[in-house]
Amino acid sequence: MQSPAAAPRDHLPPGAVTGIIQDSAGAIIGRGLELIDRDLNVLDEVDEVEDGTVRRDSYATLHATADLSVARELNWGAGLVRPYVTLTAGGVKAKFRLGAYRVNTPNRNLSRKPGVFRVQCVDYLKDLSARVGESYGVAAGTPVLQQVIDILQQQGYTKVLVDQSAADVVVPSPGRSWMITDDPTWLGIVNDLLGAIGYAGIWTDWDGVPRVESYRRPADRPNEWYYDTSLATGMLQVAREVVDDYDDAPNSWTFYRNNLEEGQQPVPGNGLYRFTNYTVGRSSVEARGDRVIPAPPVGLDVANQTALEAAAQASIDAAMSLIRKVNAAVDLNPLHWHFDRVWVDDPEIGPPFRAMCTSWEIPLMGRTMNQTWTVLE
Repeated sequence: MQSPAAAPRDHLPPGAVTGIIQDSAGAIIGRGLELIDRDLNVLDEVDEVEDGTVRRDSYATLHATADLSVARELNWGAGLVRPYVTLTAGGVKAKFRLGAYRVNTPNRNLSRKPGVFRVQCVDYLKDLSARVGESYGVAAGTPVLQQVIDILQQQGYTKVLVDQSAADVVVPSPGRSWMITDDPTWLGIVNDLLGAIGYAGIWTDWDGVPRVESYRRPADRPNEWYYDTSLATGMLQVAREVVDDYDDAPNSWTFYRNNLEEGQQPVPGNGLYRFTNYTVGRSSVEARGDRVIPAPPVGLDVANQTALEAAAQASIDAAMSLIRKVNAAVDLNPLHWHFDRVWVDDPEIGPPFRAMCTSWEIPLMGRTMNQTWTVLE
């Protein structure tokens, strides 16, 4: 989630920003669009933005899209834009950037004079999803994070934030390769390398900066926002829906290393990781009538046992949190971003619960946003 004090709000007290959001139903809402370069510097302010919606799905391959209506020509297929919203109340105005996007698919409405372009925009990570066009390999002993940084720079990303906690982890023998017959993309290679050291997949932040971070279990993260029904701070609206999905929900998992040395068999603690959820949540063995429901075994190309367990736990956490989802309409909160941890107190749903906001939709002209929460067991 964006920090209330992050630029371009760093001149405002964080409490003032939070207060505006909690009272967004009474705030003046503005919108805008920045034309930016690949260094994420602002080239121009696009005043002719008439409408739009920004959507984000943290589980998608390309996490964000934007659907914009603009009454001017842009550099279609090559330009980068960064939409934003503003909230103004009590003499305080706060600006919230909503990511960087390629303007790839314009649709011109000729019934308007001048014409209005309805353009489908896609996450700046789109550049990284280009096909490699040949086989690609990384030699054993290569530092994984440096290889990722090199790829990003070669693909034109000049600003990158990288968690260096695994800087000394190298590609294990015999190296790693992607064959041309698999039609690899740079995004797939980067995420494969990050998964091999227990990192989460790459994502871009609200400014458009790609971020590389080690995986952190949602259960271990602090809450970033509180949603309740109180008169003072309540932002929940009437439209809420609870969806439970038990179909084929596993409660037992097995992961193993694909890249052990020849002749070596995976065993627990050295190339093998097993986990069974006996008691936690709706999909547990206990909750499913003492039924153990195994997921198919999964082989991973990872650097070591620690990375295997981190990558496995990321998959397990996702599977356990997808049993219950809540689709909710809330007052506009443009701080939301990527896998945000929230606390929800809504008596109509049940006892207070922890959740991740895994997808959301913000209209540039609206006071209401839609969110999907996956409940953490």
